[in-house]
Amino acid sequence: QVDACFGGFMLPWVEKLGHPVPLFDFRVPGVTSMTADIHKYGWGAKGSSVVLFRHAAIGLHANFVKNDWPGPVFAVTNIAGPRPAGVVASSWAILRSLG
Repeated sequence: QVDACFGGFMLPWVEKLGHPVPLFDFRVPGVTSMTADIHKYGWGAKGSSVVLFRHAAIGLHANFVKNDWPGPVFAVTNIAGPRPAGVVASSWAILRSLG
């Protein structure tokens, strides 16, 4: 796990500008996941973050399911629970735009 929440959207561009940046991403053997906050340098709404997995199969273990309570099955793909659709949609658009 690499916590790239602060520099995850900045360091790749700093590196492309020719400045030395230590390897911190999936180019490092053993890194299986990374987090980055879209709301810091990714121009996203406050509270929007992303977790990236080296292999999609790893992400299958990152879901939360609660089914041992009187209500219906509660399943989300994040720890914080459901999010407003606007934040999700804008985060998706930012990732598609910035790469």
